[in-house]
Amino acid sequence: MGTQKVCPLCQKVAKISRGLCYPCYLERAKVERQNRNARLLGLPATFTLDQWLYALQYFHHGCAYCGTAQRILVIEHFIPLTLGGGTTATNCIPSCPDCNARKRNLHPDQVIKISHEDIERVRVFLSLQKP
Repeated sequence: MGTQKVCPLCQKVAKISRGLCYPCYLERAKVERQNRNARLLGLPATFTLDQWLYALQYFHHGCAYCGTAQRILVIEHFIPLTLGGGTTATNCIPSCPDCNARKRNLHPDQVIKISHEDIERVRVFLSLQKP
């Protein structure tokens, strides 16, 4: 199945299968799935695993909106795919399932269930990312 080796991403000794440890493999699958969704809609799909891991690290493995550290974080599209946002470093952040549900498929300017300050903090982070 896999052998104990150092994961090339997280540098932890773990059972390696498909080139990564299981947690890193799941994160890569998340990124690939979101890129695929964007491509199917004809939208930009350039988000990389490294960019996702950077966003996770930047927000201390917590939600970019509320800051809550959770085991499960989703890739949140700041501008939803339904409104033409792509899966890119300038549009994707980690979000807890609760904040993701609060934001829904709304444009950030229309969101009322997440504070304006939290939306602006995310907007600043995204503006500093390279496309």
